[in-house]
Amino acid sequence: ELGIKHPLHRKKLVLAVKAINTKQDDKSAELDHIWVTRWLDDIGLPQYKDQFHESRVDGRMLQYLTV
Repeated sequence: ELGIKHPLHRKKLVLAVKAINTKQDDKSAELDHIWVTRWLDDIGLPQYKDQFHESRVDGRMLQYLTV
């Protein structure tokens, strides 16, 4: 147990480890959680900014959530 209680933080860690193991060129990994919160503003969904920021949803997580 790593002591990570937030489920999306655990998923983010798992996705990062998988990305290292597969060595795929993942451009979504270059987008940090700040970019994602700005993007939510751009697409008219500012009501989700706080939750996404708290969960540190970055590009890799966003791609996981939409697949």
